[in-house]
Amino acid sequence: MDRNETLLAAGKAVSSRNDIYGSAAESFGMTAEFWRLYLRQHTKIDITLTAEHVANMMMMLKMVRSIVNPAHADNMVDVCGYAALVNEINTKPGVSAPKPKPAPHLDELDENMKQLAQKFAPKREPQS
Repeated sequence: MDRNETLLAAGKAVSSRNDIYGSAAESFGMTAEFWRLYLRQHTKIDITLTAEHVANMMMMLKMVRSIVNPAHADNMVDVCGYAALVNEINTKPGVSAPKPKPAPHLDELDENMKQLAQKFAPKREPQS
């Protein structure tokens, strides 16, 4: 796959994702909040994550996958796509990611995580 094919494939991928998942800024912003809650719950360290952080970390994931399997061109196509989305989030007027919310107290976070787990976890019968 040459550079033009790579960039065209990335453009096609990111344009179709908007119809499927909504705006990258909103989707990455929501992912950032999920990751922040997860990290806070498991490390007891609060860290602010943004939509840009999510896209950059996704590029790193794709680069690792490319190192493991360089023949799989899709990884570098995705890197180009994530780079374009970060650029759009950071530079296009009217496109912005939701700002991270201030972190709640740890006890409140623990309760929020319990509520999420109860809502989404499969129901299991108590074992005797």
